[in-house]
Amino acid sequence: MSNSKKVNRKKIANNVYFDESRKTYYVRFYYGMVDGKRKQEWKTFKTKNDAIRALKLFELDKVQGVSPSPEKLTLADYLTYWVEDYKPMSCEYTTLYGYKVIINNHIIPHIGKIMLKNLRVDDINRYFSILSNEGLSNNTIKKHYNLLKSALSQAVREDKIYFNVMDKIAPPKTTKKEVSFYTAEELAVLLDVIKTKPALDIAVNISAFTGLRREEMLGLKWDCVDFKNSILTIKEVVTKAGDTVIIKKPKTKASYRKIRIPNYLLDKLKILRDEQARNAKLFNIPLEEYKYIFCKPDGSLYHVNYVSSMLKNVIEQYNLKPIRFHDLRHTFASIAHEQGVSIFDISKTLGHSTIATTSNIYTHLFDETNSKTINSVAKSIEEARTKIQKENSDE
Repeated sequence: MSNSKKVNRKKIANNVYFDESRKTYYVRFYYGMVDGKRKQEWKTFKTKNDAIRALKLFELDKVQGVSPSPEKLTLADYLTYWVEDYKPMSCEYTTLYGYKVIINNHIIPHIGKIMLKNLRVDDINRYFSILSNEGLSNNTIKKHYNLLKSALSQAVREDKIYFNVMDKIAPPKTTKKEVSFYTAEELAVLLDVIKTKPALDIAVNISAFTGLRREEMLGLKWDCVDFKNSILTIKEVVTKAGDTVIIKKPKTKASYRKIRIPNYLLDKLKILRDEQARNAKLFNIPLEEYKYIFCKPDGSLYHVNYVSSMLKNVIEQYNLKPIRFHDLRHTFASIAHEQGVSIFDISKTLGHSTIATTSNIYTHLFDETNSKTINSVAKSIEEARTKIQKENSDE
């Protein structure tokens, strides 16, 4: 815009100018500093009222926390950029896959067409209501809340919007999942009925006797087993994202750990290794290719969900108490607790980052311990009082 053209304009209000020769009103929309530069836009209007109304709407949007950027950026556009271009730099593949499922299957179909600058509290609340009506739990909706809050926080940092609308919305109230587990007797019944199912037998025994997570059990290789010292080392996990199998390192430092193997389980592992040696000869495959403990007869990996499906089928077949494969981990913790193992030792064996994590998951167990402790102390004090009272009465 040349200086000669600006001379013909008369300022009639802040950021509003009138060109007498053209009979046109000019409004300056100032977006602020973007990438170290002033970002602004000029628009023309035929009447003064239209010009002032447009400026007021612009300023109102700024107060409400949105930047009416010249770019026509929808929520879908931004979330696609966020998950495809921004998050991969700092996010694991499995987490990224979960984000994409939420964005592509839920957010974009329902509210993706809304302009990013026009996103309001009502839109988010309406979206959460739709999710609830579709049967999603508050715990699941909380994941959508966290994703939107994180993505829109990045949009603020990139000057796409002035502030995060999610800051005005309280997170959904979540409920703590109930922990299911078997008693020692119930576990013994399960171990007995799976003896004839070799793959399930080794998987269940490993998790029940060591408390390993499913992905940790699946990630066990033979070089993780120290037969001489009866030690199992957890250093790799196998999981999935959709149909893609992911082999990676454990998420936290605490998850890298060594666990002593009981003789019962050690004997089972020796038998399994001998069986794999026979299969190697049968399929004419070098034994070195049988790297994983839990694998098919030809050495290839099972589908990640295979062991969970097998366990479910056996439980239904023998009419046992329903549990998930992960509940074998809870069973391990429960039995350890019943045997007087400290919360510290349970936490270390399970690979939790802190004792607080263990305590939070197994509150029901430790609440029971607290009751027993209090009752034991109360009983001891009462017995002492009774003894003293009896001695005083004898005098």
